[in-house]
Amino acid sequence: MRAVTWAGRVAALVVALPLSGCAGMAGGYDVAPNGLARGDDELRRALAFEADATYRSVIEGERDLPDDDLLRLLYAGVAGRYAGAHRESSRLLDLASYLAEDRVTRSASREALSMITSDRALPYVPGRTERLMIPYLSALNFIEAGDLEGAAVEARRIEALLDRIDDGYEPAEVPDQSRFLHYFAGVIFAAAGDRNAAGVAFRRAGPVTGSLGAASFDGSDGPDGLAGGVADAASDSLGDVIVLVERGFVPHRVEQSVAVVLPPAQVEMLTDGSVGEKVVAATEAAARILATASYLYGDRSGYYRDAGYRAPVRLDPWRDDECRDGTWRRAGDRCRVPRNADGEEVDEAPYVLSVAWPVLYQEPPAPAPVRVRAGDRAVDAMARLDLSSLTRADFDAQRAELVARTVVRAAAKLAISSGLEDAVAEKDETAGRVVGILANMGALLTERADTRCWHLLPATVSMVRLRLPAGTHTLTLETEDAGDDGARPVALGTVEVRPGATTFLSTRLWR
Repeated sequence: MRAVTWAGRVAALVVALPLSGCAGMAGGYDVAPNGLARGDDELRRALAFEADATYRSVIEGERDLPDDDLLRLLYAGVAGRYAGAHRESSRLLDLASYLAEDRVTRSASREALSMITSDRALPYVPGRTERLMIPYLSALNFIEAGDLEGAAVEARRIEALLDRIDDGYEPAEVPDQSRFLHYFAGVIFAAAGDRNAAGVAFRRAGPVTGSLGAASFDGSDGPDGLAGGVADAASDSLGDVIVLVERGFVPHRVEQSVAVVLPPAQVEMLTDGSVGEKVVAATEAAARILATASYLYGDRSGYYRDAGYRAPVRLDPWRDDECRDGTWRRAGDRCRVPRNADGEEVDEAPYVLSVAWPVLYQEPPAPAPVRVRAGDRAVDAMARLDLSSLTRADFDAQRAELVARTVVRAAAKLAISSGLEDAVAEKDETAGRVVGILANMGALLTERADTRCWHLLPATVSMVRLRLPAGTHTLTLETEDAGDDGARPVALGTVEVRPGATTFLSTRLWR
């Protein structure tokens, strides 16, 4: 087994230490306290306070946006929506929609590149929830621009996308998200005068409970139904107001990572073993580290509502005990100092393995809005779409693949580092050691979890329906907060209710 100088070991550990502490848990790059990249966190805050200026800075390229084309389109589309640039926002989201569908087939060459760098080398592919929210937001843009026909086109896109995504579901198993969006599409069809499409959408929504409340989506003309259009369900002096309240932010991806110095048994296989032994040793090391790290961080299924994912961990997954001289021993083994064939003590070659993977983090959300008041009348939300839970479900569906790719990538990097060292060492042992350390350092620096996501989406969307007399009404949103002041009203402005017609109003509460 080859020896290495004390200076070489120190060089490797200097690389390992930052990665194994708090900086490593945050990914080793500039992140905000919530784990978002600094530019993404600043974009969130800027949208909440200066939407117009923020949208201009995004369009003019003055902000630090993701390198991925699709994410840039999604970010710009959201910024345009809250800045009131509804037509421009819809055009951006339309481009994003086509690009998202085009990315179903991944590039084989970029897949290969990601195995020696990170999953960030791959084009970003949005999940189920994100894909459905593109036409939803675009429909709201057309509504706010006063174009119900354009909104109906987006509603048809929602229905078509739901057909593809929910293919194979039994009617009783259709996700709540789909039921909400079917109903949302039905309301738009009814307002646009397309009674047939509205009836189909309402029937597909069906009667539901749970996160959607106790609303009846079966297409009846009861108090919660809109079948046949609002004009048939309301008297000549009444109209409907649909209020959509978005609140908070969906969970976003953050990085967990660990870096450990490998034990002598693993190092021996990586340095002196065959190519097959190197791959086996590297894969076993990566898998064991990932399993141990997951256990130490707690069984949260990759979901955090606190900063626990950043807690520093001392990770020695092979060591059951430690000898006084600092060497490792397994259960049942005696402490011993590693020696070469001549019986001389050797200084083990330092190999550091870094493993990084994404988890979800959500800043503690405020309670969802509960009712909208118009004068003396207060109406609770009839339906609530929990995008946070749906985002978690999408992430859980990808976790097995993410973990598998993480293990394979870490193993590939380590095997490549060892292989390069062996190849050079055949001609020059000292040069081989240097190349091995440099290759190992490069693997450490390029190991980053793919934390890209459309983090600007709201955590929840609540739908409130009011049937009001024709005329002008002032609406107030009442929210439940944890403070002593109880329910706190938020002014929504005035709406003009027309007899037999539907008026839409949407708002975003950023906390």
